[in-house]
Amino acid sequence: MYSPDSPSGTIETDRIVLTRVPRGQILEESAYEFFAGFDTVGEPVWSPLIGDRGSVYEFPGGANRLDVVYSPGLRRYLMTMRARDWAAAGNPRHFSIYDAPEPWGPWTTIYFTETFYGEPLPTGAIHHGGWDEAQRLPSKWIEAEGSVLQLLCSCSDTFSVIRVQLTTRKWSTRESAD
Repeated sequence: MYSPDSPSGTIETDRIVLTRVPRGQILEESAYEFFAGFDTVGEPVWSPLIGDRGSVYEFPGGANRLDVVYSPGLRRYLMTMRARDWAAAGNPRHFSIYDAPEPWGPWTTIYFTETFYGEPLPTGAIHHGGWDEAQRLPSKWIEAEGSVLQLLCSCSDTFSVIRVQLTTRKWSTRESAD
């Protein structure tokens, strides 16, 4: 399970944290383990103590509503996330998609926008619109090869399904240096 490292789901934070629990022990608090970083050879470390939790992703002031799904066709984890600048003025307002080879990362940005269909994202806790409250890429709606997905969201306070086509781009040496 992933979560913003925040006391409230409406407050942006800097970090995303990860916890795990055996399927048959979800109701047993003592069965939970928290991602606590990496050991000296780069293997993930898990701790039963919530205070030991470490981040799997950091985005100063921009980590908030998120969802993670595994795409077998891509053999990658895909995370959708949005933030709306509620915690502090100047925090990023965005909708983003990230990918990683493992649940703990490393995460790379595959899509980032500060607009909703070309319009600036709305501000303020009482204003709904744009990417709104939730976005996810349901695993059932990811095509076998993994590059065609359906984004499910509550965009502009409506039930929305948006077709997503992932493409790769070959970077030239000149582009990567810019």
